[in-house]
Amino acid sequence: AQFNRKPDKDKWSIAQVCHHLVLLDERVITVISSGLKKLDSTQNERKEIHTILLDRTKKFIAPEMIEPSIEPFEVEQMLNMLNESRKELMRFLSTI
Repeated sequence: AQFNRKPDKDKWSIAQVCHHLVLLDERVITVISSGLKKLDSTQNERKEIHTILLDRTKKFIAPEMIEPSIEPFEVEQMLNMLNESRKELMRFLSTI
């Protein structure tokens, strides 16, 4: 019950925060792949990308494409989604 409960009408539930992270991981791979194709990236630029991606302390307003669903999630379902998206992101990052 707590997992899907929003603490305030303008705040996301725990499930929504998790879903947002899944969507963000997926989008980051797409955006970086596209950017790297357009740019002859140097080692310093690659390190900067890693730093930005791994710093989860900065807050931004999420664009619509990575806003979480308003539908409820099961905890186990979300854990699986998070694990898979993070594995994919880390696998991708290891190639750049």
